[in-house]
Amino acid sequence: MARVTTRVAPGVVRTAKCNWRSTNPYGQNTNTNSLTTGKLTDMGGCSAYHSTRVNLSKA
Repeated sequence: MARVTTRVAPGVVRTAKCNWRSTNPYGQNTNTNSLTTGKLTDMGGCSAYHSTRVNLSKA
């Protein structure tokens, strides 16, 4: 579920920062890490979570 607000820029999705699925205030068994890719960056071989792309649509 998403909520549209003027508190973030158009085209940006903001999520709650929670590292553990059980502590997510918006629902159990999910967190931002569920959206990240398992691929590593081409420069340095680090995690590539800074540019996760998502699609939203009206239900």
